Amino acid sequence: MAFHSLEKLHRIHEGFFQTYRIDSLDIFLVQYNGKLYGYKNYCPHQGAPMTYGTIIGGAIRCPLHGIEYRLDDGEPANGNTKPLEPIQLIYEGNSVGIEV
Repeated sequence: MAFHSLEKLHRIHEGFFQTYRIDSLDIFLVQYNGKLYGYKNYCPHQGAPMTYGTIIGGAIRCPLHGIEYRLDDGEPANGNTKPLEPIQLIYEGNSVGIEV
């Protein structure tokens, strides 16, 4: 496995939201309340990409059906569905990334 840089830390700020594709893996990074989160970029409900999701009070809302998922643990806040799949973030030097 090798480190794959996603973003330089100095570019990340409160409200930061960005999607990435590494090989066949789609992920999103979001910073909320001073913490950076990474999840696979799809809604577990019906597979819609979260690319156009809305961040609202510590949750991301699926743009397709409005299901909200808490950013701190990926669990659904207002629906009966599976949680978002977390991505383990790795910090190396002045970058954040993942192992691929």
